[in-house]
Amino acid sequence: MKRTVKQSFIASVHDDYMDQIDQIADQLKSKGCEIKDVLKISGVITGKVKMHVNLKDLQIEGVVSIEKQRIMKKK
Repeated sequence: MKRTVKQSFIASVHDDYMDQIDQIADQLKSKGCEIKDVLKISGVITGKVKMHVNLKDLQIEGVVSIEKQRIMKKK
């Protein structure tokens, strides 16, 4: 079985849309995203999507920014 390579992302939700964060996460799911966490207090949604998907295509109403999640490594 072929494994699909995915990229991790972080989406920041606008303050005015904080009460709709679960609906925003559902909209991202409908665009093919796998949602990992919905952090309601900080207004952040984390997840994964197929590598070939342009993160700009995931921009929806209520999302301030969506960017590739970067992994911090210990030195």
